[in-house]
Amino acid sequence: MPTTVRAGAAAAPWRHPMRLQITSGGEDHSVALDEHIEQGVHERCGPFTGWFTSVHVHLSQASGRERRHEQRCIIEARPAGMRPIAVSGKGSSAYEAFDIAATRLRRAVDRRRARRAA
Repeated sequence: MPTTVRAGAAAAPWRHPMRLQITSGGEDHSVALDEHIEQGVHERCGPFTGWFTSVHVHLSQASGRERRHEQRCIIEARPAGMRPIAVSGKGSSAYEAFDIAATRLRRAVDRRRARRAA
Protein backbone atom coordinates (compact mmCIF):
# COMPACT_ATOMS: atom_id res chain seq x y z
CA MET A 1 0.00 0.00 0.00
CA PRO A 2 1.77 3.22 -1.16
CA THR A 3 2.06 6.00 1.40
CA THR A 4 3.44 9.50 0.99
CA VAL A 5 4.21 11.79 3.91
CA ARG A 6 5.20 15.42 3.52
CA ALA A 7 5.76 17.98 6.24
CA GLY A 8 5.21 21.63 5.46
CA ALA A 9 7.18 24.45 7.00
CA ALA A 10 5.47 26.87 9.35
CA ALA A 11 4.90 30.25 7.69
CA ALA A 12 4.30 32.21 10.89
CA PRO A 13 5.25 31.62 14.55
CA TRP A 14 1.65 30.86 15.59
CA ARG A 15 1.17 28.34 12.81
CA HIS A 16 1.80 24.64 13.17
CA PRO A 17 3.77 22.76 10.53
CA MET A 18 1.19 20.63 8.75
CA ARG A 19 1.91 17.00 7.99
CA LEU A 20 0.22 15.62 4.89
CA GLN A 21 -0.12 11.84 4.63
CA ILE A 22 -1.50 10.21 1.49
CA THR A 23 -2.41 6.53 1.56
CA SER A 24 -3.71 4.55 -1.39
CA GLY A 25 -4.99 1.02 -1.55
CA GLY A 26 -5.08 0.90 -5.34
CA GLU A 27 -2.69 0.56 -8.24
CA ASP A 28 -3.48 4.00 -9.66
CA HIS A 29 -1.38 5.83 -7.06
CA SER A 30 1.17 8.08 -8.76
CA VAL A 31 3.41 11.08 -8.18
CA ALA A 32 1.00 13.17 -10.27
CA LEU A 33 -1.86 12.17 -7.96
CA ASP A 34 0.24 13.07 -4.90
CA GLU A 35 0.95 16.49 -6.39
CA HIS A 36 -2.73 17.01 -7.25
CA ILE A 37 -3.69 16.17 -3.67
CA GLU A 38 -1.02 18.38 -2.11
CA GLN A 39 -1.98 21.30 -4.35
CA GLY A 40 -5.70 20.73 -3.70
CA VAL A 41 -5.29 20.73 0.07
CA HIS A 42 -3.33 23.98 -0.05
CA GLU A 43 -5.72 25.64 -2.53
CA ARG A 44 -8.93 24.79 -0.70
CA CYS A 45 -7.66 25.11 2.86
CA GLY A 46 -4.72 27.46 2.35
CA PRO A 47 -5.66 29.98 5.02
CA PHE A 48 -6.28 27.15 7.49
CA THR A 49 -3.28 24.89 6.85
CA GLY A 50 -1.47 26.41 9.85
CA TRP A 51 -4.49 25.48 11.97
CA PHE A 52 -4.02 21.79 11.13
CA THR A 53 -1.33 19.63 12.67
CA SER A 54 -1.91 16.93 10.05
CA VAL A 55 -4.11 15.98 7.12
CA HIS A 56 -4.58 12.32 6.20
CA VAL A 57 -5.90 11.45 2.73
CA HIS A 58 -6.92 7.83 2.13
CA LEU A 59 -7.85 6.66 -1.36
CA SER A 60 -9.52 3.33 -2.03
CA GLN A 61 -11.87 1.55 -4.35
CA ALA A 62 -15.50 1.57 -3.25
CA SER A 63 -16.74 -1.87 -2.25
CA GLY A 64 -19.61 -3.75 -3.81
CA ARG A 65 -20.12 -5.40 -7.17
CA GLU A 66 -21.89 -2.44 -8.78
CA ARG A 67 -19.28 0.01 -7.49
CA ARG A 68 -16.08 -1.73 -8.55
CA HIS A 69 -15.12 1.17 -10.85
CA GLU A 70 -15.87 3.83 -8.23
CA GLN A 71 -13.11 5.45 -6.20
CA ARG A 72 -13.48 6.71 -2.63
CA CYS A 73 -11.49 9.38 -0.80
CA ILE A 74 -11.56 10.03 2.94
CA ILE A 75 -9.82 13.13 4.29
CA GLU A 76 -9.20 13.56 8.00
CA ALA A 77 -7.88 16.95 9.09
CA ARG A 78 -6.63 17.35 12.63
CA PRO A 79 -6.91 20.90 13.97
CA ALA A 80 -4.61 21.75 16.89
CA GLY A 81 -6.34 21.07 20.21
CA MET A 82 -9.66 20.04 18.65
CA ARG A 83 -11.52 16.97 17.41
CA PRO A 84 -10.58 15.81 13.90
CA ILE A 85 -12.72 16.76 10.91
CA ALA A 86 -13.43 13.83 8.58
CA VAL A 87 -15.11 13.99 5.16
CA SER A 88 -15.47 11.61 2.23
CA GLY A 89 -16.13 11.73 -1.49
CA LYS A 90 -16.81 9.22 -4.25
CA GLY A 91 -16.09 9.57 -7.93
CA SER A 92 -15.22 7.74 -11.11
CA SER A 93 -11.51 8.48 -10.57
CA ALA A 94 -9.24 9.13 -7.60
CA TYR A 95 -8.87 12.73 -8.77
CA GLU A 96 -12.64 13.30 -8.82
CA ALA A 97 -13.15 11.59 -5.45
CA PHE A 98 -10.42 13.76 -3.89
CA ASP A 99 -11.85 16.97 -5.39
CA ILE A 100 -15.30 16.21 -3.96
CA ALA A 101 -13.87 15.37 -0.52
CA ALA A 102 -11.61 18.46 -0.50
CA THR A 103 -14.58 20.73 -1.28
CA ARG A 104 -16.49 19.13 1.59
CA LEU A 105 -13.48 19.62 3.86
CA ARG A 106 -13.40 23.34 3.09
CA ARG A 107 -17.11 23.68 3.95
CA ALA A 108 -16.64 21.69 7.17
CA VAL A 109 -13.67 23.86 8.20
CA ASP A 110 -15.63 27.03 7.46
CA ARG A 111 -18.53 25.81 9.61
CA ARG A 112 -16.26 24.74 12.47
CA ARG A 113 -14.43 28.08 12.53
CA ALA A 114 -17.70 30.02 12.33
CA ARG A 115 -19.06 28.11 15.36
CA ARG A 116 -15.86 28.80 17.32
CA ALA A 117 -16.04 32.52 16.48
CA ALA A 118 -19.70 32.80 17.55
